[in-house]
Amino acid sequence: MSNLRKTAFRAVVMIIVGLPLFTVSADNAKTLPIIIEVNGATVTASGLTPGGSAAVVCAWRKTAGEFSESSQTSRDAHVSGDGRVTVEFGSAIPASALIAVIDVATGRLETLIGTKFRRIDLPAKRFKKGADGQVDEFALPHAEAMVVLVRRGEGVWIQRLSDGGYGDDDGSLDGRLRINPERMTPIAFSGAAPKKIRGRDVVLLVDTSARVFAATEVTP
Repeated sequence: MSNLRKTAFRAVVMIIVGLPLFTVSADNAKTLPIIIEVNGATVTASGLTPGGSAAVVCAWRKTAGEFSESSQTSRDAHVSGDGRVTVEFGSAIPASALIAVIDVATGRLETLIGTKFRRIDLPAKRFKKGADGQVDEFALPHAEAMVVLVRRGEGVWIQRLSDGGYGDDDGSLDGRLRINPERMTPIAFSGAAPKKIRGRDVVLLVDTSARVFAATEVTP
């Protein structure tokens, strides 16, 4: 299990080191791994770019009998001089949650995979490119989702979507979500969202209803 790190549970402190989905870094040999720790409602991450900015995204779905509730939220953070961030969420984070920590400077995205989530593929055919090589259309066959866009050194943007409803750019109940990057919300102290997705961008998809997630670096 060379690509997996060990998971430990001690008392009420949950310390999980997620499996890296990908790393965008000029020199991986000099890049520390991003370590994610969860204690109740607090998320701490280390191994980030000192003095930079980061985003922490958390998603889970609670089910009790016929009642089901989704939670998808994010926090911005300034990275300390020793490469650490600590953020507080409004309530204790369940072991079933999926947490992603994004280092804006390097574009690295590290996940802590909850007990209820499984990873799926996000195939290249979902990103339909124009003549300029940028993505003209990005659509997903999901009823609802949260999408995070990461552009190394520039920013992070997030959008929550529902088929035919909020965030769905075509507004049609057609079994797919069409993402318009310009409608995304900036996080991690980022500027306005880009007009198009382009090569080397990192995209994270989280569907809390199906409890699946996917992540990829868009090919140039």
